Amino acid sequence: SDRLLHIAKKQYLGQITIAMENNESYMLGAGKSLLMHDDIDTLEEVYRKVAAVTAQQITDVANEIFSTTSMLMYK
Repeated sequence: SDRLLHIAKKQYLGQITIAMENNESYMLGAGKSLLMHDDIDTLEEVYRKVAAVTAQQITDVANEIFSTTSMLMYK
């Protein structure tokens, strides 16, 4: 439901905010982001991206990951 998605986003953003307070955690995350995506998002950009996620997008990704033909699943 929209309400549960809102609660999950709020909790996730809270966890990110707390993690950003730890300098080591922030630097590790920033380094990983730079290596994987050649970019580091600001906290505001992360908030905006999380806010833009829809329930349908989550459902689509879950269906892809848990489909019987997914290469991500061990058989």
